[in-house]
Amino acid sequence: MQKTLEEIFGKEGHDERSLKFLMGALSKGNQEGFDYLEFKESLLNLSKLNLTDEQSVSSAYATASTIGVTADKLVDSAYHYKKLIDKERLKFDQAFQNQINSKIDAKKEEIDCLKQDVQTDEEAIQKLKNKIEKAKETILQAEKEIIEEQERINATKLSFDKTYEQIDSDIQNDIKLIKNLNTNG
Repeated sequence: MQKTLEEIFGKEGHDERSLKFLMGALSKGNQEGFDYLEFKESLLNLSKLNLTDEQSVSSAYATASTIGVTADKLVDSAYHYKKLIDKERLKFDQAFQNQINSKIDAKKEEIDCLKQDVQTDEEAIQKLKNKIEKAKETILQAEKEIIEEQERINATKLSFDKTYEQIDSDIQNDIKLIKNLNTNG
């Protein structure tokens, strides 16, 4: 072959990396003598002559048949190369699935775990908010009770003080009166 496999099979829009990978498999499995790959190269050369596909195939086959190549041999060798790229497709699909499993599925599991952690934390936060709210309500109630209790205690003290003052005043008046008895008598 005078042309590279990339030149023979490469078309605009092909991914260069994928093309090199597949062409490497074809190159490793290249059969001896004139086969499908050399036939494909002949078709590429004939494409420059602006022939129809049928004319290009007929012309390339006519040339190949002069060296003993049959249509069956070309088809068999084309199937050989198709099997090679099919094997590479299977390998690629397995590697692709492995990448999905290792990178995508692992990330999905990580996301699921994080979502669960977030939910658990949000529930804990909500419990703390409820606890804080309850504590604030208890504080407000206790402060209200303190004020009420302080007012009640103060009212009791005022009542006591008033009663004490009256009784103390009565006793002091009585003491004065009794003392006056001794001095008057």
